[in-house]
Amino acid sequence: MLSLAIFCLFTNINSLTISETRLSIFEKPSVYQVPRNYDLPSGLLPKGVKNYDLDLSTGKFAAYFNNSCSFSVEGPYQLNYKPAIRGFISNRKLESLEGLSTKLFSF
Repeated sequence: MLSLAIFCLFTNINSLTISETRLSIFEKPSVYQVPRNYDLPSGLLPKGVKNYDLDLSTGKFAAYFNNSCSFSVEGPYQLNYKPAIRGFISNRKLESLEGLSTKLFSF
């Protein structure tokens, strides 16, 4: 009887582990995790991304904000984001970006 109880306990624990693994395989990573997955800095996207699309086979991506936003980065640069940015992401590269512009301030 004890061995039956141990078997049932092991089976329940094992099925929980399998279920958790299945969930993690199909969960969409955070938009802030995506650049890190391609060996890019995570700070490329400002806070406030509402949703994103990523085609893993082509690298085509889009990120969506409620509004336009801008912020300064180290040095004399300002990044300006439209409500949607689009482009292609691959290992250590962002290409064909739309909706993102930079401004260089000279003093």
